[in-house]
Parts: sequence; structure tokens; C-alpha cells
Amino acid sequence: MGVWLEMLPADIRPELLEARLDGRVVGLAIVVRGPRRKLLGMKCCRTWHLHYTGRPELDVICPEHNDFLMERGHEAAVRTAMLRHWLDQHHGPAEITLFGIGEHMLPAGIENRGKNRFLRKDVALRTYSVDLNPVRDRGGDFLQLLSANSRSLIRRSMRDYRRHGELSVESAGTVGQALEWFDRLGVLHQRRWESRGQPGSFSNGFFVEFHRSLISRNMPTGGIQLLRVRAGNHDLAYLYSLVKDGRVYFYQSGLDYGIVEKNAHPGLVAHVFAIEHNARLGHHVYDFMAGDSQYKRSLATCQQEMFWTTLRTVSWHFELHELTGRLRRMARTILRSGNTRARPAGCPLVSDLNP
Repeated sequence: MGVWLEMLPADIRPELLEARLDGRVVGLAIVVRGPRRKLLGMKCCRTWHLHYTGRPELDVICPEHNDFLMERGHEAAVRTAMLRHWLDQHHGPAEITLFGIGEHMLPAGIENRGKNRFLRKDVALRTYSVDLNPVRDRGGDFLQLLSANSRSLIRRSMRDYRRHGELSVESAGTVGQALEWFDRLGVLHQRRWESRGQPGSFSNGFFVEFHRSLISRNMPTGGIQLLRVRAGNHDLAYLYSLVKDGRVYFYQSGLDYGIVEKNAHPGLVAHVFAIEHNARLGHHVYDFMAGDSQYKRSLATCQQEMFWTTLRTVSWHFELHELTGRLRRMARTILRSGNTRARPAGCPLVSDLNP
């Protein structure tokens, strides 16, 4: 949070939401007023965000496990009080986003309590993780916990990589080494995404500078982990994770898909080595975070849900905006279906003329 606040542009003015109990601080959060949204062609909807800015070029860092910072033992009461106070500040059309939150974050019915009423929309994403305690119980052999198909696929891939040398994992030991590996990770990451015609995370300057600053500040205290997995002298993968209280939050990877021609599964192999490495270190959870990917489903032993939630004030502005949107969609559907039935051969559809 400190790195994020220091790097925000001067035109963004974050505000502090603070809760006190008997004179001491028991809850903190950073709320940011985002760009106004357009309703009916006019910028009239105020937007507010919890630990986000509402600007995609800055929110590319994608915070997850989002919540207020609260004193232990008072979470439920403090969270409810802070949310209610924040929601009560809004009048007229307003939209509040709570992105990357757990299912416990919003108390039931909070949107209808207090001075204002809100309409709530939740988008749920699966989150996957590995409990590292059973890995240790099996002598550090993570593959024993996987399905037969996953074990076979990963072992076959490992055999192919071992033709280039022994497989090994090591952790960056200094800030300088971590930054060097982060840059190498970025090269591999960009190569993969650009080959798919996508820009890749490292094309965003804010993303790169934010994480270089985060690594520099938190590497000495153990809050950052950068791993390199090698096949002989070949760099198979770099894995970048955040570490807090025995939980390893896997954040980003750079993988080399060109070492072998077939059975190229560098991510699966690298994560197996990373999971076993972190089990040896005594950590408790290896967290893949949000996103439903095949490799996460193949490796995870636990899963939950994370929510991207939007709260909108009950306002005629939103109701009229939704109504006009529905009418436009209905009109397009009618025009398309009517023109499809009646048009002569070779006559373009309305949608062909107005894409």
C-alpha cells in the first residue's frame, strides 16, 4: 500500500477511511474517487473504489484479497461500521466498487441499511490454492496429491526437460538478484503474450515500476519471493510471489516454452518445484489467487470464491439508463431479425452498414 500511494499520479487524491474505538484506531482503508461515469450521455455518476483508482492503466496491478485493515478480534463490527459510514456519504447517482474481496467482506443486507439503498451486483471468480501441510506429511512429494492423469503428464514433461540437465529450483537471495530475475521474467512473459497478439503486463510502465519498487522495499524482510527453475543451464521459469504470514501468493511468471518441442509444460513443472520448495520452508498455503485456469485446477487442493462487487445507489438516473439500454438492444434485435427475413439476396443487414 505504501508503494502504491507513493506512485499514484498527483491528480489522484486518495482519502483515508478510519475507525476508532475508545480513542484508538481499529480500522483503516484507502478510498479513491474515480472518473465520473456517463449516464444518458452525461457525466453525472460519481465513482468510488476501495484500494483501486478506476483507471485501467493504474489498476493493472489487480489487488486481490481486498479488505479493510482491522484490529484482530473486532473484524465483523469494524467492517460493518466502516462500510455503513462509507455508503451513507453518497447521495444521487453513485457507484462503489469493491474488487477482489472475499465472501465475508460484505455483511448480509448491508446495501439496504443506513441512509441510502444500493443495488448490488457480484461477479464471482474461483480462487485456487494448495495446502502445504499434506505435502510435508508425504515427505515433500507433492505429486502424490494429484490425480493420476496430472501425475503422468507432469512426470513425462519432467523427463523431457531432464534431457537438458538436472531440474533445480533456487530463490533470489538479494534485492539486486531479485530485480535481475524480475526483468528476465518480464522478457519471457512478453515473448509469450506478444506471440498471441496481446500486449502483456510488462508493456505497462506503471506495472513495471510498481513491482520493482515493491521488490526493493520488501525483499529484505521476506515479503517477496522470486524463484528460478532450471533444466541444466537453461532457465525454464521464473516465478514471482508475495509472502505474508506463511501464505505464498503467486503473482506472475515468465516461462520458456522453447526448450522442448513436445510436452512443453514449463508452468506445471515450475509450480510443482515451487510448491515443494515452499513446503520445505515451512509455509502453509501456496495461493494461485483468482482466475479459472487449467493449470490451477490441475494443481490445486483447495478452492474458494472471490468477488468483484459493484454497489449502485437506487436512483432514477440508473433506472432510466438501464431502460434505454434495454430498448436499444430490443430495437437492434428486431431490426436484425426483420431484415434477415425480408432482405433480397446480396442486400446488407443494418448491422453490416452500422457495425
